[in-house]
Amino acid sequence: PSYREFLDYLNYIEHEHKGPIAVDVETCQPGSHIDILGIATTPYYAMSYQILRGRRPVLPFEKELHLWRRIGTVLRKAPTIYHNASYDCIVLHNHTGVYSENLVCDTLLAAHVIWPETPRSLSFLASICLNVPPWKHTSSENPGRYNAADAANTHGIFGVIDPEIDRIGQRHIFEHEMRQLWPAMMLQTQGIW
Repeated sequence: PSYREFLDYLNYIEHEHKGPIAVDVETCQPGSHIDILGIATTPYYAMSYQILRGRRPVLPFEKELHLWRRIGTVLRKAPTIYHNASYDCIVLHNHTGVYSENLVCDTLLAAHVIWPETPRSLSFLASICLNVPPWKHTSSENPGRYNAADAANTHGIFGVIDPEIDRIGQRHIFEHEMRQLWPAMMLQTQGIW
C-alpha cells in the first residue's frame, strides 16, 4: 500500500474496527530493526507496510515519525494479538517506543497452554488450525505479502485457540501466563540485577 493507504487503514482500525487486531513485525539483522509491519483486522484481511528497504528508511524522517505515532496510537488502544509477543512487542517498544497496552493473546503462549506437547511455530499452528496453503517459503519472493499472511494467520489461529482455552478449562492458566509476559520481556531485555 501507499503511505496514505496505510494511514487510512490505521484510521479505520482506530475509529471503526471492532475487535482485536493481529500484529506481526519482520526485522533485519543485526540489530532487529523493523523493516516491515503487518496488521490484520480479520483472518482474511491484512495490510503490511515496508519501513526499511535494505537498511535504508523508505520514508523521510517526518513522515516516518508521523507513521510511528499513528501506529503507537492504534496499538495502545486496540486489543492486540501476536505470535511470539515476547519478540515483536519488545522490538516495537525498544526501537520505536510503541507499546501494546491491550495485549490480549500471544498465540504461541496460548498453544503452549492448550497443546504443550506440540510444536508452536506459526506455520505448524496454521496447518492444524486453519485451511490455508503454506506461505512461509514466500518470505524472499514478496516480503510484504508474506508479512500480511503472518498477521492474518495469527488472527485466524486466535479464532480457533481462544475458544479452545475455555473448552478445556485452562483460561485461568492462560491469563496467569499472559500476566507474566511483560515482566518476562523486561527481564529478557534488561537482565536481572
